[in-house]
Amino acid sequence: MPYNAKTDWKFDEIVTEHDMNRLEQGIKDAHTEGIDSPEPTTLNLKYGTQVVQSDRIAPYNVMGFNGRTLVNLMGRDGNFETYLTLVGSGAAAAYDTSNKNHGNQSMKIVATGTGVIEHYVDITKQYNLPNVNGYYIACASIKPVAGKACIRFYDGSSQIGFDTGIAATSIASDPNKFTTTWVRFGVSNVSSVIARMHLLKSDGSNFFVQSGESAYFDGISIYEISAADYTAIDSMTVEQIAAKYPYVDDMKPIVNPYVMKYGENLLPPFAEGWFVTAGSGNPRMTINLLYSASLVADGNSQAIAIDIPIAPNQDYTLSVATGRIGVNTLDKNGELINAFGGYSSAPKSFKTDANAAILRVLLSNDTSGAGTYTFTNPMLNLGNTAKLFKPSEDNYLLFPNQWCSNIDSSVADQLYRSGADYYKLAKHKYLTLDGSQNWSTSTSKTGYKYVVLGMPNSSDYTNSIAVKFDGKIIPLGDPNTGADVQNTSFGKFFISISNLDSGWGDGYEPSQAEVQAYFYGWRMFNYDSSNGSSLYTTGTKGWCYREDSTQLGNAAGYIGGQNTLPYSQAPNGNNFKWTPYKLQYQLAQPVLEKIIPEGDITLHEGLNQIEVGDGMIVREKATPSFYSNTGEWLLNNLAFPSSLFKNRVGKLFELYRDDVIDKSLKKLDWDINRYGNFSFAIDRPNYDPSASYTVTYLALDRYSLTCNIQAMQGRYVTNLKTNVDMLTRNQANIIKRVSELENTKAKKIQPQLIVPTLLNGWSLHRGGYYKDDFGIVHVDMGITGGVAAEGTIIMQFPKGYAPADDILTDIFASTQGNVIASTIVDGKIAITSRKIYLYKGANGYMHLLFSFRAEQ
Repeated sequence: MPYNAKTDWKFDEIVTEHDMNRLEQGIKDAHTEGIDSPEPTTLNLKYGTQVVQSDRIAPYNVMGFNGRTLVNLMGRDGNFETYLTLVGSGAAAAYDTSNKNHGNQSMKIVATGTGVIEHYVDITKQYNLPNVNGYYIACASIKPVAGKACIRFYDGSSQIGFDTGIAATSIASDPNKFTTTWVRFGVSNVSSVIARMHLLKSDGSNFFVQSGESAYFDGISIYEISAADYTAIDSMTVEQIAAKYPYVDDMKPIVNPYVMKYGENLLPPFAEGWFVTAGSGNPRMTINLLYSASLVADGNSQAIAIDIPIAPNQDYTLSVATGRIGVNTLDKNGELINAFGGYSSAPKSFKTDANAAILRVLLSNDTSGAGTYTFTNPMLNLGNTAKLFKPSEDNYLLFPNQWCSNIDSSVADQLYRSGADYYKLAKHKYLTLDGSQNWSTSTSKTGYKYVVLGMPNSSDYTNSIAVKFDGKIIPLGDPNTGADVQNTSFGKFFISISNLDSGWGDGYEPSQAEVQAYFYGWRMFNYDSSNGSSLYTTGTKGWCYREDSTQLGNAAGYIGGQNTLPYSQAPNGNNFKWTPYKLQYQLAQPVLEKIIPEGDITLHEGLNQIEVGDGMIVREKATPSFYSNTGEWLLNNLAFPSSLFKNRVGKLFELYRDDVIDKSLKKLDWDINRYGNFSFAIDRPNYDPSASYTVTYLALDRYSLTCNIQAMQGRYVTNLKTNVDMLTRNQANIIKRVSELENTKAKKIQPQLIVPTLLNGWSLHRGGYYKDDFGIVHVDMGITGGVAAEGTIIMQFPKGYAPADDILTDIFASTQGNVIASTIVDGKIAITSRKIYLYKGANGYMHLLFSFRAEQ
C-alpha cells in the first residue's frame, strides 16, 4: 500500500501502536522494494486472447514452450477446395462459395427422396489409420440451414465395422454460424475409415422424410491422439476442443509463434484498419489527425468502425471526446451477439459474452442524418471505468521458426531461455521436398519406383511423416511393397512413387535430373504421342504439368508439354496448384540452435490484454506495383499479381523500407482486389523506387501454414529492485551482443566460394560464386567446352542465390582456350527461373563476371 508519512510530530505527542505499525510497515515496504529481490511472478499464457493483471510496468519474459505437429489424416480433402468423389444416400452434394469457414468453399448437403430413410453423403476415399488399435478424434465445422447435422466415421473396408453412433457425436444445430462438432473413437484392428456427412431431423432423429433439411460442412479433420488425451476430452468444452484440435491442411507444425500485448488503449489510429459502414448510402471517412477523423454522412445509421479482438466474459469501456459511440460483440465467425443498447455520447461500459471474440467499435451519426461528424480521441480500455485518453502502444514478441513434435506430442521441440538468450532444442526436422534436393534412384518395380534422399542425423523408420503433393498422408512401411510408402532408415529417406504420378514406365530408370523435375511438379510422358497421361519408356522424352485435379489420369488433365528437361518449379494449372511434398523426421540426436526473437513485451500497470498465436510472416519481400489511375504504388492487390504477398493477409504489423519502419502505408480493407483482409497503397511522394520493401503480417489462412501453439510459460517481476537488476543485466547483454557483432563484422572473412554443377558439357576452368552479407551474389568463373547453341542451360542456382528478376548481361567469350585478340567474340547470357541460359558465346572459353541482389 502507499506509505503516508506523518511529518508534523509534536514534542509531547503520544506514539500509538497504530503509528508504530505504520512506521514498521513503511520500513518493510521500502526494504522489499529496494533491497530484497524476490523471484519473478509466473505468468503462463494460453492460446488466444486473454486478460492478465500486472501490479506495475514490467518486462514480460517468455521462458519456454513446446513444439507441436498436427497430422490431419484426411490430408486436404476436408477443406473441400479440390474435387472429391462423393456418394450420397437420400442426399445431394454441391460445392458452395457463399458459406465457408475455411478457404474458398464448403460442401452443401441437401436431403432428397420421399422415404423414411437416412440422409447422408460419404467421401468415398479411405483414410489410413497409422495405429490400427489407437485413439482418434475427428472434428468438423457445420452450419445447418434446416434441421441438424453431424459427422460419422465407418470402417473403410466394409463401411460397417464400427459405428460411432449419434450419441457419441456432437451435433450442430445453430443455423446462424459454423459450429465445431467432434467425435472421438478408439479402434481395434481397423486400418482405415471413410467420412460421412450426416443430416438429422430437427428433433435429432436420423430416419425421416426430407423436408428441406440441409447443412454446410467444412474443415473436416481426423487426428490420432494419446489415450490420456482421449480421456481428457470428457472434461473439455467445445471451445477448448476447437482450440486444441483446429482444422489444418495435411501436416502442420507450429510456425512463427508470437505474443501480442495490446496497449491501455486498444484502439489504433484512424489510419490503421478503420472502415466505413452503412445500411444504405455512400458515406466517406476523412482522417484529420492520428486520432481525429470525420464521417461525411449522407443518411442515418452510418459509422466509422473497426473490429478488435477481445476476451470473453470481460469488462470493457469505450469513450470518445466528441461524437456518438456504439459497440457490437461478434463471435469468432463474425456473427452478431450483442449490440448493448445502441448509441450514446457518454462512455459505454459493458461485459462481453462467453462466446465473444470480436468487438466492433462504431463511431456514428446515429439518426442525425446527412452532415460531417468529427470524432476525436476514441479510447477503449479494460475495466468498467473510462480512462483518460492515451495513444495505442501495442508490442509483440515473435519466435521465428518451425516447432515440431511427434504425433502424440511426447517428443517435441522446445524453446527455453538462458539469461537473455533463447535457444531451440530441435528434436525434429521439417522439410519441403522439391527438385533442389540431391535425389538418387533405386531399382524399378512393377507400377512404381522408389527414390532415396540422404537424411543426416535421422532416427530410423517409425518417426517420419510425409505428405504427398495432393495432401495425402503417406504411410510408413517398406517402399518395396508398393506406391506411396515411405520411411527413414540407415540415414536415408525412402519414398515410392507410382508410374501414373511420375510418368516413368516400367523398366525405365529416370536420371537424377528427371527425379528432380518430378519433385518440381513435372510429369514425364511420351512426347511423340502428344498424350500427357502416357507413360514413357522409349521415344522422345516429354514433360508436362497438371491442369485439373478432376481430370488427372486423362489426357485432358495435363498441359504445358515440352521436350526440354525442366529445372524449375512447374506453373500452376487452371484448376491445380502444385504443392511440394513435405517431410518431418525425428533426429537421432537433438540439436541446440540459438533463436533470435523479434520484439519485446512490456506489461503496463493494471489489466493487460494479451494474444498468443502463430502464423506470423516476418520480413517477407514486398514488390509495389504502380497504378497510373490513382498515382499510387499498390501492394497485395489481385489486379497486380507481382504485388501479392505469399499468403492472404489477416493483419499487417509493419512495412519496412530498407529495414526501417515505414508508416506511409495505407490499408485498403474495402478494396475488392485485396488478397485477404487488406490491400495496401503508398502515395507516389512517399515511394522510394531504390528502396527494398519488406512486410511483417499475420496470415489469414493459418490452417494452411501452422497448427495452434497450446501454451507459453513466462514470468514478470513485481519488485522495483528486481526490475532495475533485470534492466541492468539486459543492458549488459545488449552491450555484449553489439561488441560481438562489431568484432565479428570487423574480422569477417570472404564467404566460401561455391563450385557450381555445370550442365550440357560445360566444365569449370576456375572460380565459382558466393553471396555476401548484404545478399549480393558475386559470380566470377571461367568455363570451357560445352554446347554453345542459343538457349543452352549452363547451370542452375540453388534457392536463395538466384536474382529476384530476370537478368540479361554481356560476358567475355573466346573461340579458343588460349585467348588472343582474334579469338574473342561477343557473349551474352540470361538468368531466368534460377537458370543461366547462353544467348551468344563460344565453347573455347567464357568468363562470367557479374553480380546481383539475390531473391529473398
